[in-house]
Amino acid sequence: MANHVLGICTECTKTNGEEFCLECEVILCSKCKLSHLKRKSNKKHHVDKSYSKILDKRPSCLIHSKEVVFYCSSCCLLICPSCMLEKHKQHDVDEIENAVSKKKEGISSEIVDLESRSENVKQIVEDLNVFEEAYKIDNAILKKVIKVRGDTLKALIDKHTETLVERVTLEESSQMTRKSEEVNKLEDIKLLCDLQIERLKGSLENTKDIDILLSYGEWEEDVQHVKTREISEFKPIPPIRFIEPGKDEETINELFGAVEIGFFKLQEGDHVRIKLSVTEPINGWGDVTHDSIGTVRGVNDDIVTVDFKEFSGWEALVSEVELVKSGNEEQ
Repeated sequence: MANHVLGICTECTKTNGEEFCLECEVILCSKCKLSHLKRKSNKKHHVDKSYSKILDKRPSCLIHSKEVVFYCSSCCLLICPSCMLEKHKQHDVDEIENAVSKKKEGISSEIVDLESRSENVKQIVEDLNVFEEAYKIDNAILKKVIKVRGDTLKALIDKHTETLVERVTLEESSQMTRKSEEVNKLEDIKLLCDLQIERLKGSLENTKDIDILLSYGEWEEDVQHVKTREISEFKPIPPIRFIEPGKDEETINELFGAVEIGFFKLQEGDHVRIKLSVTEPINGWGDVTHDSIGTVRGVNDDIVTVDFKEFSGWEALVSEVELVKSGNEEQ
């Protein structure tokens, strides 16, 4: 049977020591043991391979120079019989062997408690790591949803912008056409008026008085024909305005949506679906998919019961589903 190695030899500091000098309290290898005992002062020293002798060696009482045989739990001191009689009569005193046994039991109990605590902490860390992965997946999906929402609204805004610009362009074109038609009519009337003015001025200057009387009826008829041409007043062109909505953050959130941070509390009637980060619900799928939307029937602690079209009474952890629409929104 192999000898028990106590440590590195204290004297040569190179070889494993298997023996112990009780008087000098040093570890010795077999070679150093011989030289150690050859010294005159060490001839009566006890060098032994038994490791238990090291443990059994007890210190002496500092007051009475006697071997200690008791342990005072009240003072946390090793004491000799004289000490017990003098100062520790009413204290919690026990023999060293019993005290050691009790302390070992206490240590063993503490080890069990600490091991349990360590395992509990390990499990919490593992749960946190799993949560972190699911949390990041949920947020990655949320970022995509927000981006898609933004892209969709951008496309709608671009289309709406084109529609509004086209409407303004068409209205402008229509009004300019109407204006041109009115101007043409007025210019025709002005031309007829100018022609008659020149004709009448010429008649006054070049026609004899008798001929004026004879031609007046014809001239009057031509003038009346010009005067009967209606001169309509041009109606003002109605202005085109752009009515801007509110520019505050609340208006933008109402149009686009907003990000909320916090725990939501599911209620009966809420519409939910399974989070995309959930690969396998705790109670299985049961024909339900990530695209399924169901109505909450009830919530009991961390378990939610949902009625899906594919599965009525489906149960899962609250953390496995996400709110699609609150039941209050339908009211």
